[in-house]
Amino acid sequence: MTGPGLEFSPKVVSRLAQAGGSSARRVDIRDVRARLESAGHPVHPEAARVLEAFQGLTLEDDAGRTVRMDGAQVAAAFERDELLYLRALLPSRLCPVGEGAGMIYLVAEDGRWVALHNGWTVMCVFADANHALLFALTDENPEADMRMLGRDDVPDGY
Repeated sequence: MTGPGLEFSPKVVSRLAQAGGSSARRVDIRDVRARLESAGHPVHPEAARVLEAFQGLTLEDDAGRTVRMDGAQVAAAFERDELLYLRALLPSRLCPVGEGAGMIYLVAEDGRWVALHNGWTVMCVFADANHALLFALTDENPEADMRMLGRDDVPDGY
């Protein structure tokens, strides 16, 4: 399964297909885009491509937990004052695209993906969607740049 700029391993293709994903899938994201942008999250071209392909899919990981691809719902989990911390984690505009198993998934404008623990304790940066989804669905950690977050990296209350 591929999409414009998106290529996946057989493991990821299988999970996407089980959830209703296909290379022809293109979701109208006008409502999601408006909700994301009103919450302070820029929908850059890479985020739009990812949202069009995955928005609304619910995937199941190896442990039977769900990974829900819903950018607007994930965006609602961030408080406005947390956005400054989020922007400081990676020098690229990040857009939320999904969540599951305690991780929030964001896509950067350069195609990298970030998995941020919902307790702001650790973040992983992946080269692309395939690597991020392998991690989300199988717990494989292919070539991820993993970083423990320190006190200065996280908002008050975490």
